[in-house]
Amino acid sequence: MFRLGAFDKTKMLTWALAAGAVAITLMLSKFSSLAMIGALAVAAIVFLCFYSLGFCFGLFLLSCTMNQLGFGVGSFHGRPDNFIMIIAFAALFFHIIVRQPKPAFKFILTKETWLIIIYLCYTLVVSRINSPVWHFSVSGILQLAMSTLSLVLITQLYNMKNDIYKYINWYVALGLIQTVYGLICYAYYTATSRYLFEDTLNGLMTGQLGTSVSVRGTFFEANLFSSFIGCTFLLIISVMTLKGSKSKLLYNVGNIILLLAGITLGWTRSVWLGLVVCLLILFMYFGKKFMKPKTIFSVVGIVVCFIPVYYIIQSSFNQTSGVENLFASKINNFFQTDGGSNAFRVDNAVTTLNDWKLAPVLGRGYFSMKFMGDGAWIISSPLAILHDTGIIGSIIMLSLVLVVIFDSIRSIARSRDVRHRTYLIGMFSGFILNLIATCFTTAHTLSMFWVHMGLLIVLNRLTDKRLENKEIAGTKPADAASLQPNIS
Repeated sequence: MFRLGAFDKTKMLTWALAAGAVAITLMLSKFSSLAMIGALAVAAIVFLCFYSLGFCFGLFLLSCTMNQLGFGVGSFHGRPDNFIMIIAFAALFFHIIVRQPKPAFKFILTKETWLIIIYLCYTLVVSRINSPVWHFSVSGILQLAMSTLSLVLITQLYNMKNDIYKYINWYVALGLIQTVYGLICYAYYTATSRYLFEDTLNGLMTGQLGTSVSVRGTFFEANLFSSFIGCTFLLIISVMTLKGSKSKLLYNVGNIILLLAGITLGWTRSVWLGLVVCLLILFMYFGKKFMKPKTIFSVVGIVVCFIPVYYIIQSSFNQTSGVENLFASKINNFFQTDGGSNAFRVDNAVTTLNDWKLAPVLGRGYFSMKFMGDGAWIISSPLAILHDTGIIGSIIMLSLVLVVIFDSIRSIARSRDVRHRTYLIGMFSGFILNLIATCFTTAHTLSMFWVHMGLLIVLNRLTDKRLENKEIAGTKPADAASLQPNIS
């Protein structure tokens, strides 16, 4: 009897799944004019994801940086990361059940995942009891669940141990790509007073109550873009402390100047403030290395090169906004709350807290602020969590954050591998930056926040595993060249 080998069987199943995805896409789209192109794209994505788990995770990271984009298939509407995550989970289970790799690929549920599950269940119950707009609450909880599933997916990288560094390198590369894209869109707008692309692809958004233009890349808003670029900036700074990075000095300095330009044009003061805090964290861990002549020379070079860039940005910003000294006012009025976006945030916080007082312990229910109108929202993650799930929900989420912070600090202290410790510190400082940024935006409802947390959790778990096995990852000091993001 003719029998298929394991490889052929896997290959045929993969083709069958891709064909099924094409058929479903065509049926849902009712064979529109673009249906065939969409179906072929879906087939290619499904095939590549199921055939290569590495490609699948890389594509998912890319999709998480595109939360401004949306798509619709029939009556379903979502973001690229929602679509890719569904495929990624299917590919993951296909890999575990059908391919049965050796060593065995174990599906992991971390203590952080269980805390998230508890929070989601609690949110669902409280919303059913207290929410005046239950239909909005259900859709919001579904959105939050889809976003938090990103952490569950990313923590599976623990099974791919040594590849975790490759994915963080890709994470850094995506930050550089987003910055270049945003700056190109900004330069085009400055020169022509027109967007390079319309609608969701223009890479820019209006800010400061419509008087200025901020860079956002393919993120939902400039705050999210700036936070992500800030994490990239901190990771590159960390990498520069490694031995062997001297050959990449000009490359890294150029990247830092590029990222600083993107962060500046992101027009997000919470990220500017957060970067100061996080740079102090890096100095605490890398203090001796920062005082070396090479590092001092690099810092002086960055400052000297960025000064003219800053003045060019300031001039173009004031010109495009049509308001004299608008850029300087952002810095001069850093903490003032009597005008601009700060006044709006204060008003929003007061309204949120007043409504929260109606149910301070249990919370008012997820998305319950929409009883004021479909466009009503809370502009701070901590405030949103407190309002929607009360003191109890806030304690659950605070426990999650504290667990990650405690594990990170412990892992950094225990790690003896230079490369691993460097990644840990870079990702930990980025996590702190994200926490600060979420105080001024609701980033916890989007995948990128949970992806960063997931990558940090994997690094923490790998530290424990290596100590358990009484071995240090890598038999020789890390080569800094291997840590540089490859965007070619």
